[in-house]
Amino acid sequence: MHGREHVIALVQAAQTGDERAFAALVAGFQDVAVAYAASLTGDHHLAEDATQEAFVEAYRSLASLREPGAFPGWFRRIVFKHCDRITRRKQHGVASLAAALDVQSLELSPHDALEHRETRRELHAAIATLSDAEQRAVLLFYMGDQSLAAIAEFLGVTPNTVKTRLYSARRRLRAYMSDIEKRLDAARPSADPKFAEAVLRMIQPEALKQQRPWEWSPGIGTDVWALFCACMVGDIETVKALLEKDPSLVRSHYEYRTPLSFAVRENQLAVAELLLDRGAGGVSLGDPLEMARDRGYTEMVALLERKMSALHGASEAGEAIAERIRARDLAGMRRLLDESPELVHAGDRRTSQPIHWATMTRQPEMIDELLKRGADIDAVRSDGARPIHLTNGDYHFRGWRDVPPGVPAPDAVYRHLVARGAFVDIWMASLQGDIDRVRHLLDDDPGLLDRISDTRTGYGGTGTPLDNAAAGGHMAIVKLLLDRRANPNVPQEHIAPHGAALYKAVSNGDYEMSKLLLEHGAYPGQAMESSADTVWIAMRDRNLPLIELLGQHGAEWDIPIKLTPPLDYKRLAKTGLKRPMRILAFYNDLDTASLLLDANPSPRRRPSRADQRRRPGSRDVCSALVAS
Repeated sequence: MHGREHVIALVQAAQTGDERAFAALVAGFQDVAVAYAASLTGDHHLAEDATQEAFVEAYRSLASLREPGAFPGWFRRIVFKHCDRITRRKQHGVASLAAALDVQSLELSPHDALEHRETRRELHAAIATLSDAEQRAVLLFYMGDQSLAAIAEFLGVTPNTVKTRLYSARRRLRAYMSDIEKRLDAARPSADPKFAEAVLRMIQPEALKQQRPWEWSPGIGTDVWALFCACMVGDIETVKALLEKDPSLVRSHYEYRTPLSFAVRENQLAVAELLLDRGAGGVSLGDPLEMARDRGYTEMVALLERKMSALHGASEAGEAIAERIRARDLAGMRRLLDESPELVHAGDRRTSQPIHWATMTRQPEMIDELLKRGADIDAVRSDGARPIHLTNGDYHFRGWRDVPPGVPAPDAVYRHLVARGAFVDIWMASLQGDIDRVRHLLDDDPGLLDRISDTRTGYGGTGTPLDNAAAGGHMAIVKLLLDRRANPNVPQEHIAPHGAALYKAVSNGDYEMSKLLLEHGAYPGQAMESSADTVWIAMRDRNLPLIELLGQHGAEWDIPIKLTPPLDYKRLAKTGLKRPMRILAFYNDLDTASLLLDANPSPRRRPSRADQRRRPGSRDVCSALVAS
């Protein structure tokens, strides 16, 4: 934690909008704040969550702090408020100090594990003899890494009081202090940059300061931020005005945070109801209901359950039958349906009905049993998915990971559904290679050519017909669609801002299809959410011909990657890929960086510590940037 005068200077700068100053406050107070929160919640991970939210509230409220020197005590009260919200609804059986010590997991031999358990039992017994104030003193001194004076200022007590509490605790924990110090040191948030980075991502990010769209979300950046803020404070009139101006804002997000998630987080019932009425429940990002339950917001839980039930059929009743289907318990499923026939249409919390689960788990016999009992073979979930789209699972239940060996393949389940009357849309026909069906549907409705599917799972059936044809590797359908002037760059909201057809072709290692798409104007650097871009995929697969093809069409190398033979940096530099300064720095290409700086001085900036720590050799390029 910084000295008093330095804290005052940082607060004053942060109050004028200097985000670097606020980042310095986060860096300086993160350890002591999490240590204090751990002493209140008795749970290290909840302490981190509460502290992150406290930092965000401090950022939003900093202008109201009249005396910058009072920041430590003012911030402590904000941390206390967020911890109090948690502790009022959760009862923790482990003392706060013991919980913090248990964060670091150990890999031990059976003999050492037995000894460790005995030592842990004795340590917990000793900790139980400490008062809350004594435990807090240990946490703030060793995990918070603070001086007695700094702890006293933060807690609003005298240094002598802290010294007395610490002395008393040390005396009773004398036999364990070495281990305690080691573990609390490792538990500090500052030991890993991720905590502070997460906090800084929760304040207004650069993309949402711009008067232009952010490519991964609907809406203008500043409008998205304004909507987030209005949702947090419950300003329903501003929310209405923003949605009237741009209805797509209800689907906006930044790093999986949506308007609904902010309204739920702050327990803004009226705003949450408005957003749900405008379609927010169909945005498959995060789990607002789980958040409301975790925070103990009973009215919000009731609202979400009521709305999701009315709009999408979601219910607790659907959970029991979903569990029987996942357990592959046909007899158990039959018993539930015999007792309550209406469960055949009951959606679970994510709106999956039994027919969806029978499909995702690939159980044809269950599918037939459900259809016999009146299930809808084309039942639609809140994300637009029908059973035919789910033969290989979804984001939460993945076919390649969660289905046991020996079950029918996804294509077999797909054919089973089609044979029983499932509607085959143009997106699934393209994915499955049914060119006659694609041609027939296009002849009936030419507007389907570039239409985005209503299915938003991110898996099969998502995107345009061309995206799906490329994903399925069906060259004849790709040619048919391109001959009819399909656009290879139609953006997929939240998933692929420049389209996905080329990305799919590159992922399949299909050179000829990639070449054809590029010749028809495909954006060469197509990226998929959380899945890198075309250049990175080709490098991962060490596919030099594809890398060269992308380079010939102007692709930029945007994401560093560990290079393995036959690829090396010099060879890749000859492919024609554009290499921005961050790539030159990562691979320490000082010669090219100097040429780029001579030709265009605008990239000159002082490199961040994050830039410098990525690769030791990159310091040469960083030094050149500073010197230029």
